[in-house]
Parts: sequence; C-alpha cells; structure tokens
Amino acid sequence: MMALLGDHQDVVRALLHARADVNARRSGGVTALMLASFMGYQEVVRELLAARADVNANASMASGNTMFIGASRNGQSELVRINNGDTALMLASWNGHQEVVRALLAAKADVNAMGADGHTALIAASLNGHQEVVRALLAARADVNARMSNGHTALTLASENGHQDVVRVLLAARANVNARKDDGATALESAGVEMLRVEGSVQAAKLIKQTQPVYPALAKQARIQGKVQFTATINKEGKVQDLKLIDGHPLLVAAARAAVLQWEYEPTLSKGSPVSVMTTVDVDFSLP
Repeated sequence: MMALLGDHQDVVRALLHARADVNARRSGGVTALMLASFMGYQEVVRELLAARADVNANASMASGNTMFIGASRNGQSELVRINNGDTALMLASWNGHQEVVRALLAAKADVNAMGADGHTALIAASLNGHQEVVRALLAARADVNARMSNGHTALTLASENGHQDVVRVLLAARANVNARKDDGATALESAGVEMLRVEGSVQAAKLIKQTQPVYPALAKQARIQGKVQFTATINKEGKVQDLKLIDGHPLLVAAARAAVLQWEYEPTLSKGSPVSVMTTVDVDFSLP
C-alpha cells in the first residue's frame, strides 16, 4: 500500500482486493492513510478506512522530529512534511481538508491525540486558519485548551497568525483567553506580535543552518536549472515557519521547499526582544 502516490482510487481498490497490507508502514511509521489524508484524497481515504486502516496510527521517528516523503499531485511530485507523532487527522487538519477530517472523525479518529511536541489536530487547523475544520473538530469534542510543549494553544496560534474568524470560533467554545505561553504572552499579546520585513541579503547573513536541496532526478535529466524564490516567515526562535512561492520551475519547487524548511537563523532582535521576520529566500539549482 505504500505505493500510494496519487489520487488513484481504482488502483487502491485493486491493491486492497489483492490483499495488500492496508496498515503497512514505511520509515517513520507513516501509513498510506496518513499520506492520503495529508494530500486530501477523499475517496482514497474512504477506501482505506473501509478496509480497516488504523485511523489512529501515528508517525514514530527513531530520530529527529520531522521527515519528508515523496508524493504526487496532478502528475507533479511534491514532498509531504510529517512531524513526529502525527496522525491522519492531524495531517488532514493541517491542510484544511474538511471532508477528509469528517470521514476520519466518523471512523472514530482520536480528536485529542497529541504529537511529540503536544500539537493536536485542533492546534494544526487553528494555526493555518481552517475555520470549518476547527468547527468540525470542536463538534467532535476537541480540547479547546490543549497546550503544546512550548505553551501554545489553538487560540494563541490563531491570534498570532491573524486568523480572526478562527479566534471567534475558539472563544465561542470557551477557549481560555488568559492562558499564557512559555514566554508569558497571552492570546491578546500574541495578536500584537511584531513582525519585521528584512531584505533577503540581510537575513541570509544570519543563517546558522543551511540544508542543501537534493537535485530532483527528473530536473537533472531534463537539464532544468535556475532559481526558486519564496517569501519566508521566520519565527522568534529563528526557524522557518511558513513559505509562499514567488517563482520557480515546478520540478524544482518541492526540493527547494524541503530544504528551506530545515534552515535556521540567528534570532532577530527589536528593542532587545526577539521578533518574527518576513523575508525573501532564494534557492539556486545549477548543473555543471
């Protein structure tokens, strides 16, 4: 079943009919259901659940907290980011796949399962502003005040990222408005988090960890080279939190994204305190 790379319901059905192991795991404990849920392949998810896929299986990495797995969408390859402890429900919630979330909940997915850093499906959906997914999770009795290891809650993350509609939904569900993160900030204070815009060349000088991208084989064969450019949000700890593509060849984008998400910077200070940063990041691909 780990041959699942796209939204091919008929192929999945044929494999299951041939008695493929629906709960087979690859490195990191990742299953076909996790991948299909991340990608939003609703019909594939339903096929796997009907075949009794373990809806509460979670990623279990021997080392590190993040791994990347290849998948495809509309014939284009992309990398799926999996965090230690992720379940199918967390992955679907992260990307806002509402119907997949509903199917997983109907199959009795644990709505309050926690990842290695304490993140839950509700926290993932709130961080990314997926209002309808947040509503579905709360209706399934998600813990609105669950806390991550750094003290973040769904409310503080939604506030910090400016997701006003999600904030209103969480408050209506009696989220603790005075809960404090480990740095002492409440949701109200998080809503006013300062973010600096920094020139890409200036921010590049603060790099302390720069993972090099793996050159995609197809791009090599086609002699494709050039630059991939992103707008990057870097959090107060100097870690890349979000990337938005500006420009780049489709065959190079996934590899560039996977590399940059692992970069780390020296924290940026404003008035003596660390702040989040928005900047541009360039990744160059060149062939000899």
